[in-house]
Amino acid sequence: IVDIEWRRRKLTLRIKSEETRVEKEEAEEFAERKRKSKAAKEWDNENAREGRVGGWRDFTKAAQKGGKKQKVAGGYKGP
Repeated sequence: IVDIEWRRRKLTLRIKSEETRVEKEEAEEFAERKRKSKAAKEWDNENAREGRVGGWRDFTKAAQKGGKKQKVAGGYKGP
């Protein structure tokens, strides 16, 4: 009888620890989804988007105006 009770207690402890582990995993997954969702909303924010796009537009305008000039050492240009 004692052996059966001991096994039953061990089994309940094992089941309880497994349930807590699963709950912890679910909470971590929820937190990760929430973090990713928040990051996606921040990325899609119109003000932030305008800043990124505006920066790119400024970069391309500067490249078109100045152009890329190559410096040649010694002043010799090959064929």
